[in-house]
Amino acid sequence: MEPGVASERERLERVLRGGFDPADVLPRLARLARTSPPGSPNALFAERQLAELLAEKHPWRAAIHAKRVLAHAPEDDGAWALLGFCQTLLRNYRFAAHAYRQAVSRAPANPSYLHNLGHILDMALARPTEAIGWLRAAHEARPNNLEMLASYAHALARGGRVESARELLAAAAHRSPSGEILALLAWLDAGAPAKPKRRRRAALERALDGGLAKLPFDDRMKAQAMLLARDVGSARPGRVGARATAELAAAVAYAIVYVHRLPLSTADVAAPFRAAVGEVRGRFAELRARLDLLPGDARYASRA
Repeated sequence: MEPGVASERERLERVLRGGFDPADVLPRLARLARTSPPGSPNALFAERQLAELLAEKHPWRAAIHAKRVLAHAPEDDGAWALLGFCQTLLRNYRFAAHAYRQAVSRAPANPSYLHNLGHILDMALARPTEAIGWLRAAHEARPNNLEMLASYAHALARGGRVESARELLAAAAHRSPSGEILALLAWLDAGAPAKPKRRRRAALERALDGGLAKLPFDDRMKAQAMLLARDVGSARPGRVGARATAELAAAVAYAIVYVHRLPLSTADVAAPFRAAVGEVRGRFAELRARLDLLPGDARYASRA
């Protein structure tokens, strides 16, 4: 280990423990990762910190750093959890659930990992029955955490155990009423309906996922398409149904073609979605105006 490299890591550790400017720290961490032997303690430290600092704003880049840690330290539960968080932000929910399962298998008593895995299974993958066990374990580990309690109650209700969910929420409301708990009780009283917006978003993501599988997009482009779909939202008011969803999904895919400057026509993109070319062009024009899209747009064409 070179003394200079070791000293730089020590300086960075001190900086990270206090207030710091990411614009200063990120290049230093990247340099430490680049100049340290792959898999060395310094390299793993730098890659892990880069993943943590980039996760919320640049989840694709952060996931790359987390994967580099796992390539040399596959038992690192924190790196698996970071990867799960990044994939959640990228809407790669199955991959996110896999990553959180890996984190839980290495740290089974960590309530945050248990909660995040259960929350994804319930809310993103519509598998509430499977989520209940994980969320119950998280709630039992932190019984006073309202977020974990609410997630557990939600999964119970969606899994058909409405009365159990009601008892849990009523007891929590008696101890410490909160807006979230009272809203969930009102939701139970209404029959625990699925939210239309959530259903539309899930339908859009399913349609997009199916069409993207038939286009020459790499994994990065697919993730960016999902991110763009999230930024756009679901079908515009007054336009719902399978046809409108397919048109919007095709327009999102063509937006990625546009920002990446891919040699595909609107017709090429519309075909896998079975969408009318004219409608896709109109939808794309709306997306381009709403998001101020430009060729090479750094939000959806980053190659980092």
